[in-house]
Amino acid sequence: SRIGDAWRVYEPHLMDVAKWLVPIAIVAWVVLSGLGRSLILRQMEPVKKWRPLSVIGLQAAQLAVLGLVMWGWLAEMGSIADAHIYTADEPDLVGYLISAVVLSLTTFVIWALVSWTVMIAPLLVVLEGISPWAALGRSVRLGKAFTSKLVEINLVMGIVRLALLVLAAVFSAAPLPFSDQLGSGSLRIILMASIVFNFVANDTFQVVRLKSFLEFWHRFCGE
Repeated sequence: SRIGDAWRVYEPHLMDVAKWLVPIAIVAWVVLSGLGRSLILRQMEPVKKWRPLSVIGLQAAQLAVLGLVMWGWLAEMGSIADAHIYTADEPDLVGYLISAVVLSLTTFVIWALVSWTVMIAPLLVVLEGISPWAALGRSVRLGKAFTSKLVEINLVMGIVRLALLVLAAVFSAAPLPFSDQLGSGSLRIILMASIVFNFVANDTFQVVRLKSFLEFWHRFCGE
């Protein structure tokens, strides 16, 4: 098919860039997000000991779990493509898109329901003064009441993140019918503004989630 032919043409070039870009991006995200979360926790809980290295390590664990989820999603997407696109018959684009959307939404919901275990761990390291490994074990032994609140918050924040992605996509795609009048330069500006908006809004809600986790820890486990 044309999609397969295009992928075979661009795959070597993409892989050459990914070999050096992906490791750099992973290290940068782990370090910067760990330091950022540590600074926010320090502002929220100034009396607690600052432990940026432990938080950075747990950010790496969170990224590893997310990587496994993404690997499973990509594997299933490949199976869907084999069933609907790479066939001897005419490609079934409608069936492919329906299956891809259902799989993506299901994966997103599952991640939102279970990822709180690695997201609460950095807080436990700082708030309870335990090791990262102990924090990961403690995150699944917080009690039914506390756990239900964590799942609820994480699911709501997951829905908010999905809404932000849709909103950013709408903002970036809405001017396309007027591309002749706006010009390519204006379209690039709108696209960059949409990306920046998504990042700022997403980080804002990340802080809201962190604060919510913190307040519930004080209620159920803290002083």
